[in-house]
Amino acid sequence: MGKMTTKRLCLVAVFAALYFVLTMYLTIRIGNITVTLASLPILILAVMYGPMESTVAAGLGELIHQLLSWGLTVTTPLWLLPPIIRGLIVAFGCRVIKSRNTVKEPWERPVAFVILLVAAAVVTTLANTGITWLDSVIFGYYSKAYVFGDFVIRLFTGIGTAIVMSLVLPPVVKALKRAGM
Repeated sequence: MGKMTTKRLCLVAVFAALYFVLTMYLTIRIGNITVTLASLPILILAVMYGPMESTVAAGLGELIHQLLSWGLTVTTPLWLLPPIIRGLIVAFGCRVIKSRNTVKEPWERPVAFVILLVAAAVVTTLANTGITWLDSVIFGYYSKAYVFGDFVIRLFTGIGTAIVMSLVLPPVVKALKRAGM
């Protein structure tokens, strides 16, 4: 991980803002279940640039979302972790796929790429569930039904979104690379 150039810093800021907009305004929420493409900017950065850029964008985008949605609480830093973890898993996973398979792009090994995105979604869902549990205990709204009742649905929603992302990422990344990003 080298120094971040001005171009990359601006790109990270734009993608953090895009993450925030997708999270706040283009997300379908039904109770604890969310259907969103908010992870797309984080995954693009993870695939194109790596862990540093995806971590900064995920953390910054989610921080803005948390502050504008719920304000600053003792659990705010915890809520930053799931999108950061997703970006890290995908960034490092893409590096492993490329290095072990001598391919230029991780989706050239489609099974490994889909497994990587699904694994990142599962870990993200587990992290969100754990943080929801901790948040509910700290703030006194714990209910087993609230925290764990829709876990399976959220898990399958995350897996479905990961599969969609595995189809969306390749053409988006290719177009961004052609555009000089």
